[in-house]
Amino acid sequence: MQTIQIKYLPATNTKGARLKATCEAGSFIESRDYQLEVKEQALALAFKLANQKLDWKVKTFCQGHFNGCDYFNIIEFVK
Repeated sequence: MQTIQIKYLPATNTKGARLKATCEAGSFIESRDYQLEVKEQALALAFKLANQKLDWKVKTFCQGHFNGCDYFNIIEFVK
């Protein structure tokens, strides 16, 4: 099982707002898509990290929220 944490990165002088998905195996940053709610984009970003970058086959998935992290996603995967 693996936890993917999603952090909201606010805009700076040189970059727009972004979301960063991080887990023990790697990370992925994506520009904020304002056509989606942050929660929806966070979930999609977690799937992108798991499926595209890490090539995990997701078996089960849940999403939540806690202090110090905008969103977290717990996944069970089959390699």
